[in-house]
Amino acid sequence: MIGVTRWPYLEQTRREGTLSAGSPPGEDGAMTDSLRAGLREVVAARATLDSLEARLVIHARRNGCTWAELGQDLQLTAAGARRRHLAVDPVFAVRPLKPPSIDEYHAEFVAAMRAQGISLK
Repeated sequence: MIGVTRWPYLEQTRREGTLSAGSPPGEDGAMTDSLRAGLREVVAARATLDSLEARLVIHARRNGCTWAELGQDLQLTAAGARRRHLAVDPVFAVRPLKPPSIDEYHAEFVAAMRAQGISLK
């Protein structure tokens, strides 16, 4: 299957029913290799799901979806959804920069003229 990630430890524990909250660690109380592998798979699965979520949010935002709509599907508030995904938001990234105020423009213009040796009265 193309694009499908396999998680051997998680599949094995689901198939065998060997993992439960009360499962003891290894014989001496230390983590076993299979538990370590399982934890690494959980970290990898979380990263994969986070990446998938970000790609879906980007696609939705490009197609006009609001933060309120996304928040509802992500079980977050609109602000929570925006806060989580603002770094990848294509709508926010392409917004125009705030134009300078008249005072800022005037100060920049005067500085440029003075740099050219032109005096303004």
